Amino acid sequence: MPSKPHDDLSPQEDRAADNEIRAALFDAEHGSHTFISPDMPPELREQFLKNVLAFENAPEAEKKTIRELAGELPLPDAFPATDTEAEIHVRNVMNHLESKQIIVLLPDHRNARGQYHFLTHELLDQRIVPPAAPNQYVTIDYDAIIQDSPQFLVDTCEAFLIRLFTLDEPFPAELLAPQVRLGSEVVSTERARQHVDEWRARWTNIVPQSFAPGDIRRGPKGALYFFFGVAYDATATDGTTENFEDGGVLQVLLHEGSFRIEGGTFPGFEF
Repeated sequence: MPSKPHDDLSPQEDRAADNEIRAALFDAEHGSHTFISPDMPPELREQFLKNVLAFENAPEAEKKTIRELAGELPLPDAFPATDTEAEIHVRNVMNHLESKQIIVLLPDHRNARGQYHFLTHELLDQRIVPPAAPNQYVTIDYDAIIQDSPQFLVDTCEAFLIRLFTLDEPFPAELLAPQVRLGSEVVSTERARQHVDEWRARWTNIVPQSFAPGDIRRGPKGALYFFFGVAYDATATDGTTENFEDGGVLQVLLHEGSFRIEGGTFPGFEF
């Protein structure tokens, strides 16, 4: 469907479009990739982007941790035992942070106890530029700190396949976990990348045909497994071309706030 002319946009659509442009310009300038939830209201998107720019441009001495700005939080004596109990304390903490001019956007994919843990452990040491005026708020998006939503997992696995198949560019080691399962061994990132490079050296060209995300399952020890379908044509160094098509699985680890590949197998490839 063709996009609307600029003059036909509603004020909300106009602001949303402006925010997309701001994010694109910021990424172009800083070599970053800004993920903003499509569910975030345009006014919060605008404030979030302004906060990011203020943080990037502010001297280090002006930045403070949320712990410093929030002061003493209204916390129970013990970690909430149920989600019902946690919901009450999440609201209390959110209201307290808002009274300090800090708005936090929480994810839907974590339950109330998980949101409580984020607010009281993972969030507090984040450094921000303090609000400059009584009516100014700092908006913090959970997804900017921890990329553990199901969509991030899908994106990580798809990025792994794309970079694996792009033979004219070096494979980025940062997609791999600190330790990777290689057959019956557990090896370092560097050894795993060497294995990847050896596999890539077998081919002169790889043409992806399809990628179909499937189930996400959690193993008995908490490991995440992403199931998918994939099809691709690979041309070997001897000139022969082979088609690979079937289901696969990647074992994924959440490391330092984002997903990393720590094992897996699919047609034509395995760790």
